[in-house]
Amino acid sequence: MKEGKDIYIEENGVKYRRGYARTGLFGYAYNEYYYPVADDDPTRFLILTILLGWLGVHKYITGEYAQGLLYTLTFGGFGFFYVFDVISICTGNYYVLQTEYIETDGGVDKQKCRIYLDKIPSKRAALLGVIISILLSFAALTAYVRVMETVGQSTSSVTTSMFENMDY
Repeated sequence: MKEGKDIYIEENGVKYRRGYARTGLFGYAYNEYYYPVADDDPTRFLILTILLGWLGVHKYITGEYAQGLLYTLTFGGFGFFYVFDVISICTGNYYVLQTEYIETDGGVDKQKCRIYLDKIPSKRAALLGVIISILLSFAALTAYVRVMETVGQSTSSVTTSMFENMDY
């Protein structure tokens, strides 16, 4: 069963999206692949990412804990990674790498598989989400700068007081 030129739905209801992977010397040849599409609601995931994405909550939910920690420590990559993720969700290019273990004659093979999130159905909601995320990224960047200034001031005052109390 087919639904459009880039979407394929199997009889059991599993949805796949067509993608291309670079192969060959310097990536000039492209092979066509079909990647599975997640059943999650993309609008709900977009709202979650807009509100808490600069803290990396969407990365923690998808199981990407190292990236989530990086987002938390840098306030969404200084706002840039956060906006990039929102744009990826809106355009339907956001994916999560999932590890699959396949049994073969020689044992078990480990294979990484991309699982895409569906595209946001409303273009107006997608555009509004991108605009809000850009504004919030500026707020996250400002917050990050203020936190770093506060940490720097408290660290410098502690070291200054330590050296003032030392006798030479």
